Amino acid sequence: MHMSLRSAALSFATVGLVLGSGCGPTSSGSDAGADAGSGGCEFGEPNGTRETATVLALDGGTKTGCVGGEADPLDFYEFTAPNDSAGGIVKIDITNVAAVAGPQLEIFAASDNGSIASKYETDEGKSLSMWLGVSPGAKYRFNLKPFASQRNMSYDLTLQYSKINDAFEPNNTKEDAKSITVGTPIQANAGAVSAGSTISAENAEDWYKVTVSAGLATVKMSNVPSDYNCDLTVFDAAGVEIDGKYQTTPGANCQVDLTALAAGEIKIRQRMFAGRPDQGGAGAVPPTYATSYTLGVTQP
Repeated sequence: MHMSLRSAALSFATVGLVLGSGCGPTSSGSDAGADAGSGGCEFGEPNGTRETATVLALDGGTKTGCVGGEADPLDFYEFTAPNDSAGGIVKIDITNVAAVAGPQLEIFAASDNGSIASKYETDEGKSLSMWLGVSPGAKYRFNLKPFASQRNMSYDLTLQYSKINDAFEPNNTKEDAKSITVGTPIQANAGAVSAGSTISAENAEDWYKVTVSAGLATVKMSNVPSDYNCDLTVFDAAGVEIDGKYQTTPGANCQVDLTALAAGEIKIRQRMFAGRPDQGGAGAVPPTYATSYTLGVTQP
């Protein structure tokens, strides 16, 4: 989870998928990876079910299409996240919506078809923006339709993938704890997930190990994202909990002061108190994913 202090932990690779105006007749052609031209609504059809979801490459070009009516009530799309070790963020923007309905979008994990996040707009023609935290190599789907309407709706769709830079992933388990050094603070990302297409409390944990001298030590998590409640726990070499600290105030630091330590290795678990970060939602990417935290161990 290494990245510069308080910097955005994302390096962007943009996917432009523009579905233009006009809802003409559909065809059976998919053409998931190439430009489909400027006219009609033929791109990706038929894609009205998850089994026939149009596969989108994250380096795709401009597409043309629309949705609505009894013959085309849903548009399903599918993509696979790159194999970046810390995962990343996919931003979905629905813009230039025809003023006949508001858009409704729902995102799923393809592994179990479980719903991750959903959002709709009641205002006709209003844009919609959503984000999704993705794991390396995992597959996802989303569907789009007019909210509470049977009318044909054209729209522009843009996907933007953002890699999370985190040198300490994968470190979701005690066995995968990454080494850090006394006196050398590290920067990491609390939202990075390297296992599973859906985020559980367990695979959202970060584990570290450090060799300490006998005596006193302080473990501190600072620069905590403003929407994150930190929870630090320290374990001895036998795996027995020594001490811990958590916060119920988002953005507050966590500090654990250790006494009478034996010389040797200790392990540190960092996680979100009483839950896990949201995996997806509406609006802007939250600070948990977009900024770094600092973790350091010091001794007198």
